[in-house]
Amino acid sequence: MGRKSRMLGAVAMAIALLAAGCGDDDGGDASPAETTAGSTGGTTATSAATATTEAPTTGSTTTNEDEQCTAARKGGTLTVGEPAYSAGLDPAQVTGAAATTGGIEMTAIYDTLMRWNTEKAVYEPQVAQSLTPNADSSVWTLKLRPNVKFGNGDPLTADAVIASIERLRGARVSAASFVQLMTSMVAPDPMTVVFTLNAPWGDFPYFLAGSGGMIVNRAVASSMTPEAFNLNPTGAGVGPFELKRYAPKEEVVLSAKPDYWGGVVCVDEVRVISPQGDQALLEALKLGEIDLTVLEADPRYTAQAKEEGFPGAGAVSQASQLMINTVPGQPGADVNIRRALVAAIDLDLINTRVYDGTGVFASTIVPPDSALAVQGLTGPKYDPTLAKQLVTTAKAAGWDGKISVLYGQTAAEESVVVEGMLRAVGMDPQIELLATADLVSRVTTAKNFQVTTWSLNVLDSAPWARLDTNLRSTSTTNRSAFSDPRADAALLELRAASNTPAKAAAIGKLQTVWNDQVPGVLTRHTVEWITWDPKVHGVKPTREGVAMLDKVWIEK
Repeated sequence: MGRKSRMLGAVAMAIALLAAGCGDDDGGDASPAETTAGSTGGTTATSAATATTEAPTTGSTTTNEDEQCTAARKGGTLTVGEPAYSAGLDPAQVTGAAATTGGIEMTAIYDTLMRWNTEKAVYEPQVAQSLTPNADSSVWTLKLRPNVKFGNGDPLTADAVIASIERLRGARVSAASFVQLMTSMVAPDPMTVVFTLNAPWGDFPYFLAGSGGMIVNRAVASSMTPEAFNLNPTGAGVGPFELKRYAPKEEVVLSAKPDYWGGVVCVDEVRVISPQGDQALLEALKLGEIDLTVLEADPRYTAQAKEEGFPGAGAVSQASQLMINTVPGQPGADVNIRRALVAAIDLDLINTRVYDGTGVFASTIVPPDSALAVQGLTGPKYDPTLAKQLVTTAKAAGWDGKISVLYGQTAAEESVVVEGMLRAVGMDPQIELLATADLVSRVTTAKNFQVTTWSLNVLDSAPWARLDTNLRSTSTTNRSAFSDPRADAALLELRAASNTPAKAAAIGKLQTVWNDQVPGVLTRHTVEWITWDPKVHGVKPTREGVAMLDKVWIEK
């Protein structure tokens, strides 16, 4: 249970937008430089690009002696509030491993081979001992730490790593796309894995810092049905916590392992719940009902948490969108309807009316001040006159004007503003508000949507991975079914890019295609802000709103 803290002022009434929370992917970065235990990795260009968009970090995320978890500091329960309930605990079944998709609890159960250090803006080994590329970053050699064991007592070996990653092959999760990039995974000895890729990829550690680096004991997973394992992966991870209770859409309770490879785990128990929306999350933090949370939907609440002195850390998660289903038979298959949608929506009005002007709204893949932005290249423009003309043309061709738009259920204010804009240009929008988990299921499993709030979550430090899984024509997680050979070519160029200017040039080409074909309406660039009670220490933020809890302790 969370501890009662001082009562603070009531949160201003507002409705949070969940667009940024609906997506598939994990964040991260690396460079062709060697990434080993104790090294910083990352080239100067990569670090500089990250620094331009990394939000400031405050509070106790350091590992100095005064902040370390020790046996004397052991005890207590940490209550975590997440933006959405997880659909399960199996990285091969849950879409992504972010704060909105069970990333905190899955990281606590499985750990990750690599970790994205948000303070240093580099990758660091976590369960891995080292990760080293060859000269062109097409071959990566992973060394494992010795004496790491799964919860059931089995040793973590190179073969276990390979078996776990093979589980992702063909799975309907974002990490599966990256497994397809590997031409081989071999174990020259029990503690070494050599990954050979089908082309150079300097950001490969990104994969091992997310779902791909959550090593699942395949023997445990195969001993039960996939459905049963997704609800009870006890013994299958090497992380600091073991599952104690999982009640879907209610709570996840984890208990500390006494023999964690990383040493003493201070917090005895972690309880994960989901007060829906940033307003409810911040209010729960103020009241002491939760001890740690992630604010990502509404910039007003992130600003409020900072103003009221809550410690925190975060990074820009770029490019929320209204994603358009382009499958034949859907309204969005007509490029004129897609162009009408983007021309009908006034981003400045949304920012002013819904966010009091505190958001960063832009119709570009990266924000205008990003190191990866091409100077002078803008996104599609708000043009209601053009939108009306395009709607008239589409109706003359047989469209009835109806368009279904899915929103997170806490996004009522946003949906009302957008509905009015679409009606003003002659469309007949059908707005549907859903819980985040239900919205994700509608999009990823049922594929039953026309337009939906979604996210590209493009980080300056690893732009290709996110854009590729969302936009490549053959990607299994291309939810919009968008396909354009020019986009595929730009993505290939982005993958091979080894410095910031080259990455920016490739993104510029992709933006040009986006402006022409409009696979979605790009809206807001967000910050995923991890924040916690001042009595909580040792939080280790990593990718996409996820905090590692192995060193957390609670001041008594």
